[in-house]
Amino acid sequence: FNIDRPEDFKGHSLSVSDVVVLHQNGKDTAHYTDSIGFVDISQNFLLENPLKTAEQSTEQNANMIDGIINNTPAADGLEAAGKQISLEQYAETLKQDEAAKSAEPDKTAENAGQDKEPLTELQQKAIEIAKGYETLSMQDRINIIAQSFGCTSGKIQTSPCTGKWRGTSDISIKFDNGTSLFIGNRRTPQAKTQKVQNEYVNSALVRYNPEIIKATKEAAINTLRKRETKDNEIAAQKGLKPYTLLNVEFNDVTDEKSSGHMGWYYVTLAVGDKIHALIETGLNYAILDGKVSETPTREDYFVAGALKESDVDYVFNNAGFSSTSSLYSLPVRDEVRERAEKTLAERSEAQQAAPEAKTIYYTINEGAARRANDMNSFYDYKPGSATAEYRQMVDKAVEIGEHQKKRVDPMYHE
Repeated sequence: FNIDRPEDFKGHSLSVSDVVVLHQNGKDTAHYTDSIGFVDISQNFLLENPLKTAEQSTEQNANMIDGIINNTPAADGLEAAGKQISLEQYAETLKQDEAAKSAEPDKTAENAGQDKEPLTELQQKAIEIAKGYETLSMQDRINIIAQSFGCTSGKIQTSPCTGKWRGTSDISIKFDNGTSLFIGNRRTPQAKTQKVQNEYVNSALVRYNPEIIKATKEAAINTLRKRETKDNEIAAQKGLKPYTLLNVEFNDVTDEKSSGHMGWYYVTLAVGDKIHALIETGLNYAILDGKVSETPTREDYFVAGALKESDVDYVFNNAGFSSTSSLYSLPVRDEVRERAEKTLAERSEAQQAAPEAKTIYYTINEGAARRANDMNSFYDYKPGSATAEYRQMVDKAVEIGEHQKKRVDPMYHE
């Protein structure tokens, strides 16, 4: 997009944090420009249909975001349009809705599986957890979201946009500590309605509530610890340091230095004698969506963007990172450091307490070994030499095994 541009691309040269939307084979996909390549963020970024922005400018109500410009409002959208309606009119609209739903059943079924990826186990769990809050008032649900960011309450705020977004307003939750969480954008009249605000609060609640945050961390930690072994093997080959994975953390932005990544997931690592917080776009989305892999997802090793080869001292997901650089890092807050040090002590203690493996030797038939020697060699057999050679080979195998065990969390030892 900078040198060999597609003919229909009219945007500026790309840089980190830009989002590119591609339209291929009738489907849109969104890709975040990271320091290291691109990250597919279609599921969290794209609107429900490619005409949504146009519809927000022309439709009579929020319910009509359906891919058809300015068509008749659906039943539950009549009231949202702000008009008085009769039961007769409502019933007639319901009939139109049902007729529309049954008109192309095969097409709907066919596209459903193609346009949407199946939900991960974590995403399904998040939806189930959020359903438990459905009966609460909107203010109570906002307060639950606030708890995720170390606050007790919050309130909805809208702010009008300018430039190409003129006519729309951002919708945010302002917490009692002064920080704000962006949750959506709509045409200004709609953004001020309780229906639209309720929509966005429900969407935020699926991601930001203490219960799902806890479940998200738990789902990621064991898988990431399995990846630790492979990363450290790659680091050893390159003469770099191994890391010890400590905790998965959620950035609740209790300090201004971390505000640029509000609501992101990151990990704490021990690299040498340093506690280090690693934050990276692909890692955040993998943890958030429950898509963390046990093995590195990057096929070929490379140095993380903007880092120098000389700065790199460890490998994470087959990419070189630096525990001394501020890039891909967050300041380690006191409570985060305390948790990290506790986990490091527990892992070190478990490793030291692991029982020594008892070496088992089997009996070698010295008589058979002597006869084999007499038939195949001109030299006299040295008594016990077969047993000594066998035990030497076993000891070497045990040594290799113990060396590898020290590089793996004791929870995986058998």
